[in-house]
Amino acid sequence: MRLCLWLPAICIASAAQAASFENLHVFTGGADGADPQAPLMAGPDGTLYGTTSAGGGGPCFNDLDIPGCGTVFALTPPARGGTMWTETILYSFINTADGYSPVAGLVSDRAGNLYGTTLVGGNGTGPDCGVDACGTVFRLTPPAQGQTVWTKTTIYNFQDGADGAQPAARLVMDSSGALLGTTILGGPDAHCSCGTVFRLTAPMGGPVAGAGAWTETTLHAFERRGDGTNPENALLAGPNGSYFGVTFLGGTDDFDCVSSGCGTVFQLLPPVGDQTAWQEQVIHRFRRSKDGAFPLGDLIADDSGDLFGTTSAGGGAPDNGGTVFRLAPPQNGATLWRETVLHAFGFGHDADVPEAGVVFGPGGALLGTTFQGGRAGSGGAIFSLAPPSGGTGAWTERLLYDFPAKRAGGQPMAALLQGPHHVFYGTSSDNTAFSLR
Repeated sequence: MRLCLWLPAICIASAAQAASFENLHVFTGGADGADPQAPLMAGPDGTLYGTTSAGGGGPCFNDLDIPGCGTVFALTPPARGGTMWTETILYSFINTADGYSPVAGLVSDRAGNLYGTTLVGGNGTGPDCGVDACGTVFRLTPPAQGQTVWTKTTIYNFQDGADGAQPAARLVMDSSGALLGTTILGGPDAHCSCGTVFRLTAPMGGPVAGAGAWTETTLHAFERRGDGTNPENALLAGPNGSYFGVTFLGGTDDFDCVSSGCGTVFQLLPPVGDQTAWQEQVIHRFRRSKDGAFPLGDLIADDSGDLFGTTSAGGGAPDNGGTVFRLAPPQNGATLWRETVLHAFGFGHDADVPEAGVVFGPGGALLGTTFQGGRAGSGGAIFSLAPPSGGTGAWTERLLYDFPAKRAGGQPMAALLQGPHHVFYGTSSDNTAFSLR
Protein backbone atom coordinates (compact mmCIF):
# COMPACT_ATOMS: atom_id res chain seq x y z
CA MET A 1 0.00 0.00 0.00
CA ARG A 2 1.47 3.34 -1.00
CA LEU A 3 0.74 5.04 2.31
CA CYS A 4 2.93 2.54 4.12
CA LEU A 5 5.95 3.76 2.17
CA TRP A 6 5.93 7.25 3.65
CA LEU A 7 3.76 7.22 6.77
CA PRO A 8 4.27 3.84 8.42
CA ALA A 9 2.27 4.88 11.48
CA ILE A 10 -0.73 5.58 9.24
CA CYS A 11 -0.49 2.32 7.34
CA ILE A 12 -4.02 0.96 7.34
CA ALA A 13 -4.13 -2.82 7.23
CA SER A 14 -7.91 -2.96 7.28
CA ALA A 15 -10.89 -0.63 7.24
CA ALA A 16 -11.26 -1.06 11.00
CA GLN A 17 -7.70 -0.06 11.88
CA ALA A 18 -7.29 3.59 12.86
CA ALA A 19 -4.32 5.91 12.58
CA SER A 20 -2.37 7.05 15.60
CA PHE A 21 -4.50 9.98 16.78
CA GLU A 22 -4.07 12.03 19.95
CA ASN A 23 -6.03 14.89 21.45
CA LEU A 24 -3.50 17.52 22.55
CA HIS A 25 -6.11 19.69 24.25
CA VAL A 26 -9.86 19.55 24.77
CA PHE A 27 -11.35 23.04 25.02
CA THR A 28 -13.85 23.40 27.84
CA GLY A 29 -15.70 26.45 26.58
CA GLY A 30 -14.55 28.53 29.53
CA ALA A 31 -11.41 30.57 29.98
CA ASP A 32 -9.43 28.24 27.68
CA GLY A 33 -11.63 28.96 24.66
CA ALA A 34 -14.19 27.15 22.52
CA ASP A 35 -15.03 26.36 18.90
CA PRO A 36 -11.59 26.47 17.20
CA GLN A 37 -12.16 26.87 13.46
CA ALA A 38 -8.69 27.95 12.31
CA PRO A 39 -5.52 26.04 11.41
CA LEU A 40 -2.64 25.97 13.84
CA MET A 41 0.60 27.89 13.26
CA ALA A 42 4.01 26.46 14.21
CA GLY A 43 6.41 28.48 16.31
CA PRO A 44 10.20 28.14 16.20
CA ASP A 45 10.36 26.05 19.40
CA GLY A 46 7.65 23.54 18.57
CA THR A 47 4.92 25.62 20.18
CA LEU A 48 1.61 25.69 18.29
CA TYR A 49 -0.42 28.89 18.08
CA GLY A 50 -4.10 29.22 17.25
CA THR A 51 -7.42 30.94 17.86
CA THR A 52 -10.82 29.95 19.18
CA SER A 53 -13.88 31.71 17.84
CA ALA A 54 -15.59 31.74 21.26
CA GLY A 55 -14.84 31.24 24.93
CA GLY A 56 -12.33 33.08 27.03
CA GLY A 57 -14.80 35.42 28.68
CA GLY A 58 -16.58 38.54 27.56
CA PRO A 59 -20.27 39.14 26.88
CA CYS A 60 -20.33 37.71 23.33
CA PHE A 61 -22.43 34.77 22.14
CA ASN A 62 -22.09 32.97 18.81
CA ASP A 63 -24.68 31.10 16.78
CA LEU A 64 -24.22 28.06 19.02
CA ASP A 65 -24.83 30.16 22.15
CA ILE A 66 -21.26 29.51 23.30
CA PRO A 67 -20.26 32.43 25.56
CA GLY A 68 -17.09 34.40 25.13
CA CYS A 69 -15.58 36.60 22.43
CA GLY A 70 -12.72 34.26 21.49
CA THR A 71 -9.07 33.70 22.36
CA VAL A 72 -5.55 33.43 21.02
CA PHE A 73 -3.75 30.46 22.56
CA ALA A 74 -0.44 28.62 22.57
CA LEU A 75 0.09 24.87 22.97
CA THR A 76 3.52 23.98 24.36
CA PRO A 77 4.83 20.45 23.70
CA PRO A 78 5.60 18.14 26.63
CA ALA A 79 8.89 18.50 28.44
CA ARG A 80 11.40 15.70 27.90
CA GLY A 81 9.88 12.51 29.23
CA GLY A 82 6.43 14.06 29.61
CA THR A 83 3.21 13.42 27.70
CA MET A 84 0.97 16.43 28.36
CA TRP A 85 0.76 19.50 26.16
CA THR A 86 0.18 22.79 27.99
CA GLU A 87 -2.31 25.39 26.79
CA THR A 88 -1.66 29.05 27.56
CA ILE A 89 -4.12 31.81 26.75
CA LEU A 90 -2.18 34.68 25.20
CA TYR A 91 -5.22 36.91 24.87
CA SER A 92 -8.96 36.82 25.53
CA PHE A 93 -11.09 39.27 23.59
CA ILE A 94 -13.02 41.44 26.00
CA ASN A 95 -16.11 42.61 24.17
CA THR A 96 -17.45 43.42 20.72
CA ALA A 97 -15.54 46.69 20.51
CA ASP A 98 -12.31 44.79 21.20
CA GLY A 99 -12.97 42.30 18.38
CA TYR A 100 -15.14 39.22 18.38
CA SER A 101 -14.90 35.75 16.84
CA PRO A 102 -11.35 35.22 15.48
CA VAL A 103 -12.20 32.42 13.07
CA ALA A 104 -9.00 32.68 11.02
CA GLY A 105 -5.47 31.56 11.79
CA LEU A 106 -2.40 33.59 12.64
CA VAL A 107 0.72 34.83 10.88
CA SER A 108 3.93 36.02 12.57
CA ASP A 109 6.73 38.42 11.71
CA ARG A 110 10.45 38.06 12.41
CA ALA A 111 10.10 39.74 15.79
CA GLY A 112 7.57 37.16 16.97
CA ASN A 113 4.50 39.39 16.76
CA LEU A 114 1.30 37.55 15.91
CA TYR A 115 -1.30 38.99 13.51
CA GLY A 116 -4.88 37.89 12.99
CA THR A 117 -8.43 38.98 12.27
CA THR A 118 -11.76 38.95 14.04
CA LEU A 119 -14.79 38.23 11.90
CA VAL A 120 -16.86 40.91 13.64
CA GLY A 121 -16.32 43.51 16.31
CA GLY A 122 -14.47 46.81 16.29
CA ASN A 123 -16.06 50.18 15.59
CA GLY A 124 -17.40 49.78 12.04
CA THR A 125 -20.97 50.89 11.47
CA GLY A 126 -21.72 49.85 7.88
CA PRO A 127 -25.08 48.34 6.88
CA ASP A 128 -23.70 44.78 6.63
CA CYS A 129 -22.23 44.87 10.12
CA GLY A 130 -25.22 45.25 12.39
CA VAL A 131 -24.67 45.48 16.12
CA ASP A 132 -21.55 43.31 15.95
CA ALA A 133 -19.56 45.78 13.78
CA CYS A 134 -17.47 44.83 10.75
CA GLY A 135 -14.36 43.06 12.03
CA THR A 136 -10.78 43.96 12.88
CA VAL A 137 -7.12 43.19 12.27
CA PHE A 138 -5.07 42.83 15.44
CA ARG A 139 -1.46 42.39 16.54
CA LEU A 140 -0.19 40.55 19.62
CA THR A 141 3.24 41.64 20.81
CA PRO A 142 5.18 39.13 22.95
CA PRO A 143 6.06 40.04 26.54
CA ALA A 144 9.19 42.02 27.29
CA GLN A 145 11.96 40.13 29.05
CA GLY A 146 10.84 39.18 32.53
CA GLN A 147 7.17 39.84 31.75
CA THR A 148 4.35 37.40 30.92
CA VAL A 149 1.57 39.48 29.37
CA TRP A 150 1.17 39.80 25.61
CA THR A 151 0.03 43.20 24.34
CA LYS A 152 -2.89 43.35 21.94
CA THR A 153 -3.31 46.25 19.50
CA THR A 154 -6.14 46.72 17.03
CA ILE A 155 -4.39 47.94 13.91
CA TYR A 156 -7.47 48.27 11.70
CA ASN A 157 -11.27 48.44 12.04
CA PHE A 158 -13.27 47.60 8.91
CA GLN A 159 -16.02 50.08 8.05
CA ASP A 160 -18.03 48.19 5.40
CA GLY A 161 -17.18 50.75 2.75
CA ALA A 162 -14.65 50.31 -0.01
CA ASP A 163 -12.44 48.60 2.58
CA GLY A 164 -14.78 45.63 3.08
CA ALA A 165 -16.30 43.90 6.08
CA GLN A 166 -15.98 40.62 7.97
CA PRO A 167 -12.49 39.21 7.34
CA ALA A 168 -12.70 35.42 7.72
CA ALA A 169 -9.33 34.35 6.29
CA ARG A 170 -5.79 34.07 7.58
CA LEU A 171 -3.57 37.01 6.70
CA VAL A 172 -0.43 36.67 4.62
CA MET A 173 2.65 38.87 4.95
CA ASP A 174 4.68 40.04 1.98
CA SER A 175 8.43 40.72 1.91
CA SER A 176 7.92 44.34 3.00
CA GLY A 177 5.95 43.38 6.10
CA ALA A 178 2.58 44.44 4.68
CA LEU A 179 -0.43 42.27 5.51
CA LEU A 180 -2.81 41.05 2.79
CA GLY A 181 -6.20 39.45 3.26
CA THR A 182 -9.79 39.16 2.11
CA THR A 183 -13.20 40.20 3.42
CA ILE A 184 -16.43 38.31 2.84
CA LEU A 185 -18.56 41.43 2.48
CA GLY A 186 -18.22 45.10 1.64
CA GLY A 187 -16.73 46.97 -1.28
CA PRO A 188 -17.47 50.26 -3.03
CA ASP A 189 -20.60 49.07 -4.87
CA ALA A 190 -23.61 49.63 -2.65
CA HIS A 191 -25.59 47.13 -4.74
CA CYS A 192 -23.10 44.29 -4.24
CA SER A 193 -21.57 43.64 -0.84
CA CYS A 194 -19.34 41.04 -2.49
CA GLY A 195 -16.05 41.29 -0.60
CA THR A 196 -12.57 42.67 -1.14
CA VAL A 197 -8.86 41.94 -1.25
CA PHE A 198 -7.00 44.40 0.96
CA ARG A 199 -3.47 45.31 2.03
CA LEU A 200 -2.39 46.91 5.31
CA THR A 201 0.90 48.78 5.31
CA ALA A 202 2.70 49.49 8.58
CA PRO A 203 3.46 53.07 9.63
CA MET A 204 6.88 54.48 8.89
CA GLY A 205 9.43 52.94 11.24
CA GLY A 206 8.00 49.44 11.34
CA PRO A 207 4.91 47.62 12.62
CA VAL A 208 5.69 48.13 16.34
CA ALA A 209 8.12 51.04 16.67
CA GLY A 210 6.51 53.18 13.98
CA ALA A 211 4.09 55.87 15.10
CA GLY A 212 0.74 56.40 13.43
CA ALA A 213 -1.92 54.26 11.86
CA TRP A 214 -1.60 51.39 9.45
CA THR A 215 -2.74 52.27 5.92
CA GLU A 216 -5.44 50.15 4.30
CA THR A 217 -5.61 49.83 0.52
CA THR A 218 -8.31 47.90 -1.34
CA LEU A 219 -6.53 45.99 -4.10
CA HIS A 220 -9.72 44.54 -5.59
CA ALA A 221 -13.46 44.76 -4.94
CA PHE A 222 -15.49 41.82 -6.23
CA GLU A 223 -18.54 42.33 -8.39
CA ARG A 224 -21.66 40.27 -8.66
CA ARG A 225 -21.53 37.23 -10.94
CA GLY A 226 -18.60 37.60 -13.29
CA ASP A 227 -15.47 37.80 -11.17
CA GLY A 228 -16.68 35.93 -8.10
CA THR A 229 -18.09 37.05 -4.78
CA ASN A 230 -17.56 36.55 -1.06
CA PRO A 231 -13.99 35.24 -0.63
CA GLU A 232 -13.44 33.37 2.65
CA ASN A 233 -9.93 32.04 2.04
CA ALA A 234 -6.37 33.20 2.52
CA LEU A 235 -4.38 34.40 -0.45
CA LEU A 236 -1.55 32.34 -1.95
CA ALA A 237 1.53 34.15 -3.24
CA GLY A 238 2.13 33.44 -6.93
CA PRO A 239 4.75 34.36 -9.53
CA ASN A 240 5.83 37.96 -10.22
CA GLY A 241 4.10 39.44 -7.20
CA SER A 242 0.67 38.00 -7.99
CA TYR A 243 -1.74 36.28 -5.60
CA PHE A 244 -4.23 33.44 -6.04
CA GLY A 245 -7.48 32.93 -4.17
CA VAL A 246 -10.99 31.52 -4.34
CA THR A 247 -14.44 33.02 -3.97
CA PHE A 248 -17.25 31.11 -2.29
CA LEU A 249 -19.86 32.31 -4.80
CA GLY A 250 -20.02 34.03 -8.17
CA GLY A 251 -18.49 33.30 -11.51
CA THR A 252 -21.48 32.39 -13.62
CA ASP A 253 -25.17 31.57 -13.38
CA ASP A 254 -25.82 27.96 -12.42
CA PHE A 255 -29.27 26.69 -11.53
CA ASP A 256 -27.68 24.08 -9.25
CA CYS A 257 -26.04 26.78 -7.12
CA VAL A 258 -27.41 30.28 -6.65
CA SER A 259 -28.02 33.11 -9.06
CA SER A 260 -24.47 34.41 -8.71
CA GLY A 261 -22.71 31.11 -9.39
CA CYS A 262 -20.80 28.31 -7.70
CA GLY A 263 -17.52 30.09 -6.96
CA THR A 264 -14.25 30.85 -8.71
CA VAL A 265 -10.48 30.62 -8.57
CA PHE A 266 -8.83 33.96 -9.33
CA GLN A 267 -5.39 35.48 -9.81
CA LEU A 268 -4.67 39.06 -8.76
CA LEU A 269 -1.91 40.70 -10.79
CA PRO A 270 0.08 43.73 -9.53
CA PRO A 271 0.20 47.00 -11.48
CA VAL A 272 2.58 47.20 -14.42
CA GLY A 273 4.40 50.21 -15.78
CA ASP A 274 2.86 53.47 -14.68
CA GLN A 275 -0.46 51.84 -13.77
CA THR A 276 -1.73 51.81 -10.19
CA ALA A 277 -4.61 49.33 -10.30
CA TRP A 278 -4.30 45.62 -9.63
CA GLN A 279 -5.94 43.37 -12.24
CA GLU A 280 -8.07 40.35 -11.41
CA GLN A 281 -8.30 37.35 -13.74
CA VAL A 282 -10.75 34.50 -13.14
CA ILE A 283 -8.85 31.34 -14.00
CA HIS A 284 -11.67 28.89 -13.22
CA ARG A 285 -15.43 28.97 -12.66
CA PHE A 286 -16.99 26.00 -10.86
CA ARG A 287 -20.02 24.13 -12.24
CA ARG A 288 -21.34 22.19 -9.23
CA SER A 289 -22.17 18.66 -10.42
CA LYS A 290 -19.30 18.66 -12.89
CA ASP A 291 -16.36 19.84 -10.79
CA GLY A 292 -17.60 21.16 -7.44
CA ALA A 293 -19.09 24.25 -5.84
CA PHE A 294 -18.58 26.68 -2.97
CA PRO A 295 -14.80 26.55 -2.33
CA LEU A 296 -13.84 27.56 1.21
CA GLY A 297 -10.31 26.24 1.73
CA ASP A 298 -6.95 27.82 0.99
CA LEU A 299 -5.04 26.92 -2.16
CA ILE A 300 -1.57 25.37 -2.26
CA ALA A 301 0.87 25.11 -5.17
CA ASP A 302 3.54 22.60 -6.16
CA ASP A 303 6.92 23.30 -7.76
CA SER A 304 5.44 23.17 -11.26
CA GLY A 305 2.87 25.87 -10.48
CA ASP A 306 -0.14 23.54 -10.27
CA LEU A 307 -2.77 24.71 -7.77
CA PHE A 308 -4.61 22.30 -5.46
CA GLY A 309 -7.77 23.02 -3.51
CA THR A 310 -11.18 21.77 -2.40
CA THR A 311 -14.84 22.58 -2.89
CA SER A 312 -17.29 22.07 -0.03
CA ALA A 313 -20.06 20.76 -2.29
CA GLY A 314 -20.71 19.44 -5.79
CA GLY A 315 -18.67 17.03 -7.82
CA GLY A 316 -21.34 14.64 -9.03
CA ALA A 317 -20.70 11.87 -6.49
CA PRO A 318 -23.66 10.75 -4.34
CA ASP A 319 -25.11 13.82 -2.65
CA ASN A 320 -22.44 16.09 -4.18
CA GLY A 321 -20.17 16.02 -1.13
CA GLY A 322 -17.39 18.20 -2.52
CA THR A 323 -14.14 17.70 -4.43
CA VAL A 324 -10.38 17.92 -4.40
CA PHE A 325 -9.17 19.59 -7.59
CA ARG A 326 -5.99 20.53 -9.42
CA LEU A 327 -5.52 23.51 -11.73
CA ALA A 328 -2.59 23.36 -14.16
CA PRO A 329 -1.29 26.66 -15.61
CA PRO A 330 -1.44 27.32 -19.36
CA GLN A 331 1.34 25.77 -21.45
CA ASN A 332 2.67 26.06 -24.99
CA GLY A 333 1.02 29.38 -25.76
CA ALA A 334 -2.38 28.42 -24.35
CA THR A 335 -4.33 30.86 -22.19
CA LEU A 336 -6.66 28.59 -20.21
CA TRP A 337 -5.88 26.81 -16.97
CA ARG A 338 -6.74 23.10 -17.00
CA GLU A 339 -8.82 21.76 -14.09
CA THR A 340 -8.87 18.11 -13.00
CA VAL A 341 -11.07 16.66 -10.26
CA LEU A 342 -8.79 14.35 -8.27
CA HIS A 343 -11.57 13.05 -6.02
CA ALA A 344 -15.31 13.60 -5.58
CA PHE A 345 -16.68 12.99 -2.08
CA GLY A 346 -20.01 11.38 -1.24
CA PHE A 347 -21.99 10.41 1.80
CA GLY A 348 -21.91 6.94 3.31
CA HIS A 349 -18.51 5.56 4.21
CA ASP A 350 -16.63 8.26 2.33
CA ALA A 351 -15.63 11.59 3.84
CA ASP A 352 -17.87 14.52 3.01
CA VAL A 353 -17.86 18.34 2.86
CA PRO A 354 -14.22 19.48 2.94
CA GLU A 355 -14.34 23.03 4.33
CA ALA A 356 -10.54 23.35 4.49
CA GLY A 357 -7.85 23.07 1.87
CA VAL A 358 -5.35 20.24 1.51
CA VAL A 359 -1.67 20.10 2.46
CA PHE A 360 1.20 18.16 0.93
CA GLY A 361 2.47 14.98 2.50
CA PRO A 362 5.61 13.06 1.60
CA GLY A 363 5.51 11.30 -1.74
CA GLY A 364 3.23 13.90 -3.31
CA ALA A 365 0.15 12.82 -1.36
CA LEU A 366 -2.51 15.33 -0.32
CA LEU A 367 -3.96 15.30 3.19
CA GLY A 368 -7.08 17.10 4.36
CA THR A 369 -10.11 17.13 6.61
CA THR A 370 -13.85 16.96 6.03
CA PHE A 371 -16.56 18.51 8.17
CA GLN A 372 -18.88 15.52 7.81
CA GLY A 373 -18.86 11.88 6.79
CA GLY A 374 -16.47 9.05 7.54
CA ARG A 375 -17.00 5.51 8.73
CA ALA A 376 -17.93 6.66 12.25
CA GLY A 377 -20.89 8.67 11.02
CA SER A 378 -21.14 12.38 10.42
CA GLY A 379 -18.33 13.65 12.64
CA GLY A 380 -15.93 14.19 9.75
CA ALA A 381 -12.65 12.55 8.78
CA ILE A 382 -9.00 13.00 7.92
CA PHE A 383 -8.21 11.71 4.44
CA SER A 384 -5.26 11.28 2.13
CA LEU A 385 -5.08 11.19 -1.65
CA ALA A 386 -2.10 9.32 -3.04
CA PRO A 387 -1.02 10.18 -6.61
CA PRO A 388 -1.14 7.46 -9.26
CA SER A 389 1.93 5.40 -9.87
CA GLY A 390 3.75 6.67 -12.95
CA GLY A 391 1.82 9.95 -12.94
CA THR A 392 -1.27 8.75 -14.80
CA GLY A 393 -4.51 7.27 -13.57
CA ALA A 394 -6.74 7.83 -10.57
CA TRP A 395 -5.66 9.19 -7.22
CA THR A 396 -6.29 6.81 -4.32
CA GLU A 397 -8.27 8.02 -1.32
CA ARG A 398 -7.76 6.60 2.18
CA LEU A 399 -9.56 7.60 5.37
CA LEU A 400 -6.86 7.97 8.00
CA TYR A 401 -9.10 8.86 10.91
CA ASP A 402 -12.84 9.10 11.57
CA PHE A 403 -14.02 11.66 14.09
CA PRO A 404 -16.72 10.52 16.53
CA ALA A 405 -20.16 11.76 15.64
CA LYS A 406 -21.69 12.15 19.08
CA ARG A 407 -18.98 13.42 21.41
CA ALA A 408 -16.34 16.15 21.52
CA GLY A 409 -13.73 16.10 18.81
CA GLY A 410 -15.54 16.14 15.48
CA GLN A 411 -16.35 18.45 12.60
CA PRO A 412 -12.93 19.85 11.64
CA MET A 413 -13.07 23.07 9.63
CA ALA A 414 -9.33 23.81 9.37
CA ALA A 415 -6.45 22.58 7.26
CA LEU A 416 -3.77 20.38 8.78
CA LEU A 417 -0.32 21.61 9.74
CA GLN A 418 2.63 19.34 8.95
CA GLY A 419 5.21 19.20 11.72
CA PRO A 420 8.53 17.39 12.01
CA HIS A 421 8.71 13.63 11.40
CA HIS A 422 5.47 13.58 9.37
CA VAL A 423 3.27 14.45 12.35
CA PHE A 424 0.20 16.46 11.38
CA TYR A 425 -1.61 18.86 13.71
CA GLY A 426 -5.10 20.27 13.51
CA THR A 427 -8.21 21.51 15.25
CA SER A 428 -11.83 20.41 15.27
CA SER A 429 -14.66 22.89 15.73
CA ASP A 430 -16.08 20.51 18.33
CA ASN A 431 -13.40 21.68 20.73
CA THR A 432 -10.14 19.80 20.26
CA ALA A 433 -6.59 20.31 19.08
CA PHE A 434 -5.06 17.05 17.88
CA SER A 435 -2.11 15.29 16.28
CA LEU A 436 -2.02 12.47 13.74
CA ARG A 437 0.97 10.17 13.28
